[in-house]
Amino acid sequence: MHAPAALRCLSLALLLVVAAAPRALSAAETWQSLHDAAEQDHRAGQFDQAAEKLKKALVLAEAEGDPQAISDVNYALGAVYLEQRKLEEARTHLKASLAHEEKVAGPNAQTTLEALESLAIADDYDGKFADAEVHFRSLLGRWKELEQPPGAAVARALTNLALNLEYQKRDDEAEPLYREGLAIYHQLKDPEQEAFIRNGLGNLCQRRKDRKCARREYGLALSLREQTLGRDHPYVATVLFNLSGIELDENRPAKAKALLTRCLKIRRATLPADHPFLVEAEARMQETQALLKKSKKGKKGR
Repeated sequence: MHAPAALRCLSLALLLVVAAAPRALSAAETWQSLHDAAEQDHRAGQFDQAAEKLKKALVLAEAEGDPQAISDVNYALGAVYLEQRKLEEARTHLKASLAHEEKVAGPNAQTTLEALESLAIADDYDGKFADAEVHFRSLLGRWKELEQPPGAAVARALTNLALNLEYQKRDDEAEPLYREGLAIYHQLKDPEQEAFIRNGLGNLCQRRKDRKCARREYGLALSLREQTLGRDHPYVATVLFNLSGIELDENRPAKAKALLTRCLKIRRATLPADHPFLVEAEARMQETQALLKKSKKGKKGR
């Protein structure tokens, strides 16, 4: 899972809160109030609620005829669709935002680069790794020129390029990028983003069969995510799923089942039924239950 591009926050006092239940559009609501509420839903992992609010916000922004408002809402809606893996919908809205930002803000503006970054993430999720790599390398170079000293944007670009290389099984190239990004996030005191890298490093350790290292990195990622996002966030479920893999590798299906039970509870509540993260968790739970059943039969036969 990629480190998300920065959410364009129009409210300076935006806080991470538990999403409220969906409510009907009132006359007092504006595209901006819906946009800000959707950002809170997005951060809390309530992607369906965020998408519904943003669709309403887009109707209002288009009715007002404000090009910048339309661009901001399109970007936010594209980012939510990325989380849901609705890639064509994501591309449609992100490209609309990109066209406006390139024209108005310029090719190297922060908002332009954020839209390009999100489109590259869509390519990664779609398996177009070579195309995504070209974009991520270009973005990293541009961010390093614009952001001195290196800050959150550079760290995010490093993380996303590292994950792209990890997808391509080029772990030796990915690790130093993760480490460079981790150092920046540690200096910035950003535990939420640090957790993305810890999870990525755990993946590298797991593929090297270094389960002690993987368990350490996943454990740190889980702790950081629970502290910053809460126990029921989809990003927490990602680490729970990864930890379950270690338990299966070490022939502890009962412990794997406990982790997967919690993972599935989160994913079933926040992701559509055909989301690849939910599909893979359901499949692993079936595998785990089969192992437990086999283990019980083996004990009875002794």
